Amino acid sequence: MEKPQEGIDSGELYLHVNTLAGAFNLSDELLAWKFDRDYLERIAYSERNFDGKARDISPLPYSRDLQDLVRQINSALATPEFGNGIAVRVSWMHGSEDLPTPAQVERAGGYLIVKCYVHPWCFNRARERGIRAGPYMEMRIDQILRLMEAMGGEKVWWFIGDEPFSSYHWHGYLTRRGAKPFRSRQEAFESYREFVFVDQNGREALEHLSGREEYRAELEEAGQLFFHLYAKRRNLDLANLNIACGSTCPMDAHYQFEWNFSRMFILERVFLGGIQVGVAFVRGAAKQYGRYWGMYQELWDGKHYGWANYTRFDRDLNRVGGLTPGMLLRARLVVFFSGVNVNFIKAAHQTHFAPGKDGRLQFTPVAEDHKRLADFCLRRHPVRGKTHTPVALLLEHLHGWAPVWAEEDKVWGTIPFEEGDYMISNFFDEAFPGRPAAWWQLPFPPYHPFGRRFFSLSKRHRTEEYRRRLRQGYDHRPYEHRCLTSSRWGDCFDVLLENYSLEVLRQYPMVLMLGRVRLEGDLAVKLAEYVKGGGNLLVNVRQLGAGDLRDLLGVELTGEEGTGTRSHCLTCGRTYEEPEYRYSKVRLSPTAEAKAINEHGDVLIAEHPFGRGRVVVTTPHYLQAYDGDEPLEEGQRRFTAFLEIAKDLIGHWVDRFSPVKVEGPPVEYIVNRAEDDIIVVLVNNEATEWKGRIATGKLEEPSRWTVMEWWEDVPVPSRVEGDGLQVDVDMPPWGFKVIAICRDRQLGK
Repeated sequence: MEKPQEGIDSGELYLHVNTLAGAFNLSDELLAWKFDRDYLERIAYSERNFDGKARDISPLPYSRDLQDLVRQINSALATPEFGNGIAVRVSWMHGSEDLPTPAQVERAGGYLIVKCYVHPWCFNRARERGIRAGPYMEMRIDQILRLMEAMGGEKVWWFIGDEPFSSYHWHGYLTRRGAKPFRSRQEAFESYREFVFVDQNGREALEHLSGREEYRAELEEAGQLFFHLYAKRRNLDLANLNIACGSTCPMDAHYQFEWNFSRMFILERVFLGGIQVGVAFVRGAAKQYGRYWGMYQELWDGKHYGWANYTRFDRDLNRVGGLTPGMLLRARLVVFFSGVNVNFIKAAHQTHFAPGKDGRLQFTPVAEDHKRLADFCLRRHPVRGKTHTPVALLLEHLHGWAPVWAEEDKVWGTIPFEEGDYMISNFFDEAFPGRPAAWWQLPFPPYHPFGRRFFSLSKRHRTEEYRRRLRQGYDHRPYEHRCLTSSRWGDCFDVLLENYSLEVLRQYPMVLMLGRVRLEGDLAVKLAEYVKGGGNLLVNVRQLGAGDLRDLLGVELTGEEGTGTRSHCLTCGRTYEEPEYRYSKVRLSPTAEAKAINEHGDVLIAEHPFGRGRVVVTTPHYLQAYDGDEPLEEGQRRFTAFLEIAKDLIGHWVDRFSPVKVEGPPVEYIVNRAEDDIIVVLVNNEATEWKGRIATGKLEEPSRWTVMEWWEDVPVPSRVEGDGLQVDVDMPPWGFKVIAICRDRQLGK
């Protein structure tokens, strides 16, 4: 395994951008407002069949009006009012168009992201320019690299794609061809690596074009522009270029950074497993490898409602499709305070504009929200601090766990879960209760009142029924909470893989080992060094490897096992009724202390000092219950629920390191630190009002601290309780608050 490289300070860069429009991807509402149906059908045929038959649009009726409409939209988006930069997609640009000039980029805020990779639409773009696809793509790449050099620094980024590098797409390709399960996780890993470096998105182009003999030679020629082949042929200095890779699957971030061909990873997110789980993986990968990370709000999902997935409005500003404006706003605010470096929405031209009654475009509620968000992030409160993430979740290098596959009890898309894999799923289910159970259920999971029938309909009828429900005023916000959920312990986790560096691990006061990762060999040596230096390690008996670890752990396995149905925490005194669980019996050393026991008096949690840190050993197998004796493959048993004592344990340890405690009903919250100041972001993703309290830890002279709500920029009452402050907070359904607790000043002003 390659070792992490020396990296960058990922907290210094923040890009707040929107993607510009192209003539063939405007919303149906805007096109129908300006052009007749015959023209729309001609556009749709030439663009969406990927057959290379598109021509320059100039001979078509209304072409000048169409281009004028695109220019109006892009002129409005490319202003500091909406952000500090813009994103463009080469596949959306007319073949005759060029990239923005440095002066245009500066007027838009100073930053540019260009999404460019070989895509079937690029064949249409090439024909508009009158050349073959290969030379066309090489021309575009040369434009990007020249612009990157001309503007210098980190102003221009080449985004080489998300879907082309996604393990979800890799697995989808294999599945469509009847792939058998891999024989090992190593084999799966090597297959994915080959997909990224050799096949890449060539498979997508092959799907659409290779059946037509007239395109075979052109496709092979364009294939030399697949990123890794091109980079090798041109001998690109990838370490010194602003390359952003990406994926729709969060686990891919660690591997793509490990392969060392990009300085940034951009995750395509909203659907596909929830935002918070994605953040934990990608932010952790960025820290492990010293890189940047971004979040790309992709709203289109053809398996749901097709083009109706985009949040669109009619001329009366009635929403006719897509997620609610509040959901989109909360999502971008959450990733901002989660420390994201690039925060952008794919289809701003779809979501931000509606037909106007006076013949001109009008801004939608989404546009107004996002103008205010840009002002908040870039001008009013740009000092967001550093996200408080005290817990590193340590996974094995070849874990293969991803939210979509996890719903099928599979890793790497085809390999059945083992006991340790259930631990990962069970942990995230408890950390973010209500996270998506399956991507195809969003935003209407099975308990939706018309969910079962809804998904038996064709895509067309699903879309029509969905829009009809919207016209009738149906409120589907309760089903959007699965994109963002409450967070039991706060959004405070980063995922690291076992090939971390000790320097990276020392950023975290606590390490929780999840899944099949084993405490043995080099990993045991590194973790012992981490604990000796003051770190805290939580490890399960099923994660102990070979070798004598008694000095580190303070416990010794007796070789006996038992079952239990109760647990008792000796720290807080709580007793829990549990589903039946198995546990290993241990013998404590004189320096170890029992922290939890069961009804038999056997130790469930033991704590042991080692150097300046502590090791916590848990004895219930993977901290989870099991469903009885139904065997899985290779004799494994299905574990289905995280134990109450496990949740209790994690809560105690997270509280030790948190500067605040959030009390009240379940809610999502993020804690940031900026020097001494504390910023608490509370997000209510539920249909009921939230009433709760923020209690700080010890503050120096608490009476001299001020509390403000930043979104509205209003003072918030607080009271001194002991050595800290307490702040009562009320939030409406689907609301949020940004509470800043600052010493003698309002931070960011």
